[in-house]
Amino acid sequence: MTLAGGDDDIVKSVDEAMMDYSDLEEASSYSSKDDSADGFLGPVDYSDAKYERRSEFKDRRSTTFSDRRKNDRRRTSRDSGVGQSDKAISSVDPMNIYLREMGTLTLLSHEEELKLAKMMEDGKKRVQTAVLKTPIAIPALVELVKGLENNYEKICQIISGIEENTPKIVAKESKEFLSRVGQAVVLDKNRQELMKQYLVETHGGQNAKDLFAEIEGVGEAVVELFQDKMICAECIKAIATGLEDLSKRFRKVFVEVMGEHVEQQKSGQTELKPEDIERQVNRQMMEESGVDEKQLRLILHEVDVGWDMYKQAKEGLVRANLRLVISVSKKFVNRGLQFSDLIQEGNIGLMKAVEKFDYHRGYKFSTYATWWIRQAITRGIADQGRTIRLPVHMIETINRLLRVSKDYLLEEHREPTPEEMAEQLGTDVEKVKSALKIAKDAISLDTPVGNDGETFLGDFIEDKEKMGPDELSMVGSLRECLNQVMSSLSPREAKVLQMRYGIDVDCDHTLEEVGKCFAVTRERIRQIEAQAIMKLKHPSRIEELKVFMTD
Repeated sequence: MTLAGGDDDIVKSVDEAMMDYSDLEEASSYSSKDDSADGFLGPVDYSDAKYERRSEFKDRRSTTFSDRRKNDRRRTSRDSGVGQSDKAISSVDPMNIYLREMGTLTLLSHEEELKLAKMMEDGKKRVQTAVLKTPIAIPALVELVKGLENNYEKICQIISGIEENTPKIVAKESKEFLSRVGQAVVLDKNRQELMKQYLVETHGGQNAKDLFAEIEGVGEAVVELFQDKMICAECIKAIATGLEDLSKRFRKVFVEVMGEHVEQQKSGQTELKPEDIERQVNRQMMEESGVDEKQLRLILHEVDVGWDMYKQAKEGLVRANLRLVISVSKKFVNRGLQFSDLIQEGNIGLMKAVEKFDYHRGYKFSTYATWWIRQAITRGIADQGRTIRLPVHMIETINRLLRVSKDYLLEEHREPTPEEMAEQLGTDVEKVKSALKIAKDAISLDTPVGNDGETFLGDFIEDKEKMGPDELSMVGSLRECLNQVMSSLSPREAKVLQMRYGIDVDCDHTLEEVGKCFAVTRERIRQIEAQAIMKLKHPSRIEELKVFMTD
């Protein structure tokens, strides 16, 4: 932006620190409206301005402009007080930063949502097409069939777009999937036969090229079998992982062949050409996996491109709906989780919704995602919102009771009884009482009380296992009298009584344990114990212990 002549005068006057209010009015009167700084800085309010004459600035000429700016900042900081500190704290708060960033995101139209959903589908389809061409896909499909037949897997978990609550469709799709996998197994057997013939052709003539084309045609036929079906991403990822392992195997085989080549050179044998080395590596890998190095490179490239398309579209759909998560999370505040945790749980549900979304049904994504977000937040509250976790069904029962209690309070202006709540819900009174008892949340004994941070809730709760001062005094006196009385016994008798009754030792001992300690029989220990007790019952000793006896 170009400054007008009047604005140049303003800058010059500020540098000289000799501009007063009259100069400002004079300069602004002939500054250009289009090029003035007012449009950028906003309107200036002069109602509280204190006018100073030019003469009052003369004593301040020696003060630099930067010094005056520091003084102004100090005054501003002093005047603003706590407000400025609160604003500074809020400006670096991660949650505020996140919310501000989410506010800048634009919402997607229905057409844009469909475009991203189709892009995700195209990416997954591209990966599926690439991996199904390879022979290692057939064992993976056979494993899915075994899981389906043994009820380890469900068809809705294998093929996308099938609902579990439609038995007829589930039965039809399961039967069709088993049939197609069976056809794929037959095609794979034909490919293995062609592979054996291809490996016999050592010179790579026209016959070998024709056989290789037929082998590739078998892979295309397998892809055609599942062209209209979208296999679940987890199954495709497992096959893609096998391809990556196969790529590592290629490198290992290449190193082994190169090692043999080096040994041949050292022994003076005929040197192999690079094409011979490549042919030997491809031949060995064709025997092991059914694909050569060129095929594997193209397939892995297709897999990478497909996953990139899928991830890019998924990220775009997730980011565009993060504001929806915030909106839904606000309805679950004060349920036991902090707002940031609610957003985190909601984001997990949003990502799950993106993976499960089927645009063919014609629903708007936000409508579909809201259910997944609410479900994820509800599950997060149930798992993390309480010190003692409750089952989800019990959480739902407690929530229904709270709603009934709130409605009853608004209508009758009093809390409902368990019988009235049970009548409203149509359940047993005992179940209502049990749910109300469970609904009470646990409170930590380390919860601070007051603002000093030195007093905790546990300090106000009586510890019934601890003895009071009077009991401690009584026990101390009893111990002194008992030690004095037992000192009149023989050391052996005193030791037996101490071990048998746990006096000044960790615990009491059985007759057998005491006998092992003194290397005598149990009966002998019993006799010593009886003899010691008879001595304690003597009037000269019992008189000192009478004060501690109770009726």
